[in-house]
Amino acid sequence: MSIVQIPQYQKNPTLRRPAIPVTDINDPKVQQAIQDLRDTLLVSPDGIGLAAPQIGYDWSIFAILQPQYLEDFPEDKSILKPDDVLVFINPEITKYSAKKNILEEGCLSFPQEFYYIKRPTKITLKAWDEHGQKIKIQAKGFLARVFQHEIDHLNKTLIVDKKEQ
Repeated sequence: MSIVQIPQYQKNPTLRRPAIPVTDINDPKVQQAIQDLRDTLLVSPDGIGLAAPQIGYDWSIFAILQPQYLEDFPEDKSILKPDDVLVFINPEITKYSAKKNILEEGCLSFPQEFYYIKRPTKITLKAWDEHGQKIKIQAKGFLARVFQHEIDHLNKTLIVDKKEQ
């Protein structure tokens, strides 16, 4: 396992740098970043998603728990396995719904802080997986929100930037 400490916002300059696209998925450094994301997410209490900049990598990569665990994951995350984490490389949202809602969000980079964020309720996401396979997902509800939150990290946008007044 390669667990990385998630620094809080004030101590993590990579959170404010835009992520750079991955050009070689098979690069050992990229694969290490993917492993670090997977391992770190699996041991992060309350963590459902994690972007590479949150653990010090500049690449455009994020990981989330499998959708069935997003809203109701086990209290004992030790039962989760590496395959319970999905990885998205060079993700891009290609379509947003006009309908939006406001819900409370937290972030592993802002422990114990929660903000109300307005987001589209449906999106279409395209990306690559860690094996170089194309991914296209139409997501709604909480999954759409999770994707948007993680992509915000890749675009140097944080929940404190989007909070509703």
